[in-house]
Amino acid sequence: MFTWQPFGYLRAEYIAVQNDPNVAFVGRNDGFELQNARIGAIGTLGTRARFVVSFDGALDERADLNSPQGTLAVGLRDSYLDVGIGGGVVARGGYFQCWVDPQAQVPDTRRAFVDLPLETRGMRAT
Repeated sequence: MFTWQPFGYLRAEYIAVQNDPNVAFVGRNDGFELQNARIGAIGTLGTRARFVVSFDGALDERADLNSPQGTLAVGLRDSYLDVGIGGGVVARGGYFQCWVDPQAQVPDTRRAFVDLPLETRGMRAT
């Protein structure tokens, strides 16, 4: 039996960076910005397979790593299929978060803080 359930959410974040008098563009872009604009579906194919497909409309695309100006884009966030092989073993195929970083496995809406930890997300240019 095929079942599916749509989901979606919209999240904003506030960024404040102390101004640097020696660098013209550091600390000048304080304020609210769109962090997630997610839409997708979760479903099952019988009792042995499960799928997830989601898109995010708040992907930050910058032309240059050190550019203070960026644009928002829509892109694929997750698209994978889990198939039960047997004995609790599951095979996953598709596009999904890396298993090496445990913080990347915590869903965006379940984290204690709005943003990922610094060691997971890295430093943004400005």
